[in-house]
Amino acid sequence: MKVLNIDPTECSPGVLMDPGANTFVIWGESRPEDAREFYLPILNWMDEYQKFRYWKDDQFSKGQELAVFEFKFEYLNSTSAKFILDLLIKIGNFQEDKMDIKVHWYYDEEDLDMKESGELFETMCNVTFEYLSL
Repeated sequence: MKVLNIDPTECSPGVLMDPGANTFVIWGESRPEDAREFYLPILNWMDEYQKFRYWKDDQFSKGQELAVFEFKFEYLNSTSAKFILDLLIKIGNFQEDKMDIKVHWYYDEEDLDMKESGELFETMCNVTFEYLSL
């Protein structure tokens, strides 16, 4: 499966989705001018990853490999939040398919708003988060 690697910019987060290295992370500021255009390739990649894992886990795995999705936002605007929620709902679907998935939500200890955003996402997508300070 192809790696998804998007370099961060002043307005958009960095993204690295590498199933070979078992690395799944989004970091930085998320306030792209067109959030749909930015996040749609990520959401499509997640659909392909789900198919890949379903096939791989069913055909070759005796035990599944844990996948940890890490979110390390410095800032997240409301438009981006909708797409992050869509992404987290997909992760919740992975768990419903019995995939071994974890979500780590990072926040600066002084930025309680970012922690509260994670808590809100957690309740909306039915996925358990682990909260870690940067």
